Amino acid sequence: QVQIKEIKFRPKISIHDYNFKLKHVRRFIEEGNKVKITIMIRGRERAHPEMARQIMDRVLADVADIARQDGEVKTHDWASTVLIVPTKTGGKDAKTKNQQSSQKEVQDNSQQKGAAQKSQQEPHSD
Repeated sequence: QVQIKEIKFRPKISIHDYNFKLKHVRRFIEEGNKVKITIMIRGRERAHPEMARQIMDRVLADVADIARQDGEVKTHDWASTVLIVPTKTGGKDAKTKNQQSSQKEVQDNSQQKGAAQKSQQEPHSD
């Protein structure tokens, strides 16, 4: 069952907090849920709505590989919101493909290490 999850951002968010919340957005999208992004504006921040728009654009750009915007950005006097939904190529299928490819890389690396160790163990005949 698809759920709508909400993540709230502020215009003056620190880099660490932004990355932490973005990780949650990506996880929700990969699980197949819709995510409502809310940029909350308070007090003096209302004089600079472009800051909120920059954060919104940044979030949308950072999840563009797995999600798309569903509808227009709705702007109120205290917040801007947008709903993002998983793209058809993203979600659980992409996650399983990533896991499969990473498992294959691990196998390839272990095979290469095994071959390297074997060649080191063999004595040289000079």
